[in-house]
Amino acid sequence: MSKNLKCEHYNRSCLIYSLCCSKWYPCRLCHDELEDHEVDRFKISLIKCAECFQIQNPSNKCINCNKKFSDYYCDICHLWESNKDIYHCNSCGLCRNGKECDMHHCKKCNICIPRKYQYTHTCVENSTHGNCPICFDYMFTSTKELMILKCGHWIHKECNKEYSKNDYRCPLCKKSMWDMDTCWEKMTECMNKMDIPDELENIKSRIICNDCNHKSVVNYSVVHKCSKCNSWNTFLDEIINENK
Repeated sequence: MSKNLKCEHYNRSCLIYSLCCSKWYPCRLCHDELEDHEVDRFKISLIKCAECFQIQNPSNKCINCNKKFSDYYCDICHLWESNKDIYHCNSCGLCRNGKECDMHHCKKCNICIPRKYQYTHTCVENSTHGNCPICFDYMFTSTKELMILKCGHWIHKECNKEYSKNDYRCPLCKKSMWDMDTCWEKMTECMNKMDIPDELENIKSRIICNDCNHKSVVNYSVVHKCSKCNSWNTFLDEIINENK
């Protein structure tokens, strides 16, 4: 394939014809990057072999030179790709990355998740039918790798890698994104060594825990520990002065 026809998104040997623009493109993403609208992947009706330039109906082999366009081809999504594990999910209505035997479609979340999380993940209805809370790209059809957080919300894996350098909480619900028990134990040890000034002894804090949503009244401090789950991921709701 000549350099000007090579796709930067997929490894394939054919081009697609866009009816909306009456032009040839290496793939739908190449089209979307150049135009101000998205091509309808399901209505692609013509392709062109990148080797002999034969125009033909969508398939995975050139009718003229017998060139195989890719290792994987979906006649529904009109997706051609090589060197990757891909399968078509009828429930999603799209092709997904991964081995089908390792994935499970959660009907409530309405997305394919790794089968190892099938019975342990937290369901959030239509959880990926929205924008990534960091980059704001629509997640359900995103080509970037997604990950599910402990709370059930989703985020781009690469976005979370950068975000988690500065925060351990879900950017949407503020619940802890991973097991923080070890960290909470160390914080408890540290806070127990701190002396409380006399003028603060009768000051109480009404707090709400981001992790378990429990409301409690505790001694006033710089940070507060939940009295139910022992999480330090809390926020101050009200200061109570018992001297009044």
